[in-house]
Amino acid sequence: MTALVFASIFADSLNLNGDQANLFVLQQRLKWAGHSSTIAPVSSLAELEQSKADFLFLGHGSIAAWKACEAQWPSLAKDFLTFSNSRSALAVSSGADRVLAASGAQPAVLDASVSEFCLDDFDSQKILGYKNTSSIANSTLRVERAILTWLHGPVLAKNPAVADAILSDLLSISPKGLANENTRKIDEIVAGVWHLEMPKK
Repeated sequence: MTALVFASIFADSLNLNGDQANLFVLQQRLKWAGHSSTIAPVSSLAELEQSKADFLFLGHGSIAAWKACEAQWPSLAKDFLTFSNSRSALAVSSGADRVLAASGAQPAVLDASVSEFCLDDFDSQKILGYKNTSSIANSTLRVERAILTWLHGPVLAKNPAVADAILSDLLSISPKGLANENTRKIDEIVAGVWHLEMPKK
C-alpha cells in the first residue's frame, strides 16, 4: 500500500467554488485502489517543503482572498511552478491564472468573457466542466507537470479519467490498475452527468 501526501495551498481561503473537493476525489479513488493519503494544508514555502508532498493543489479565490494569500506568500506562483518541475500538481481558475502568468507562457486569449459548459481536448482525452473566465481560450493545459484548468469547482469529480491519470502518475501504475467496482459505479453516474452537461452543437 502506498501512502501519498496531497498539499493544499491556503485550503480555507482558496476554495471559492468547492475546489478543494478535487482532493477528496483523488483520496477516494486512491482508497478504493487500496492506498492511503493525507492532506497537508500549507501557507508558506517552508510548510510545503516540510510536508514532503507528492502532489500540490491550488484553488480559486476572491480578489480579497488572493490579496491576503499573496501578501503572506509573495512567491506562491513561482514556488508552485518549481514544485511542478518534478511532481504532479493542479491549479484551478484564478490559481491557474497566477501560475500561467508566472510561467511566462502565452497561450491564446479570449476576446470576450466566457461562461458556459465546455468540452475540450486534454492529454489525448476529453475534459468537461463549467468554464467562466475572461482570460484564457484553453479550458485546460499543462505547464511542466502541472495541470492548469479554468473549469470551475471539483472538475475531477466530472472527469475521473483525468483523476486516474494523476493517480497513475503518482503511483507509477497503469490507470487500469485503479479500476474496481466502486470506480465503475461512479463512472456510470458521471457518464449521465456528461449526457446532461455536454455542450449542444
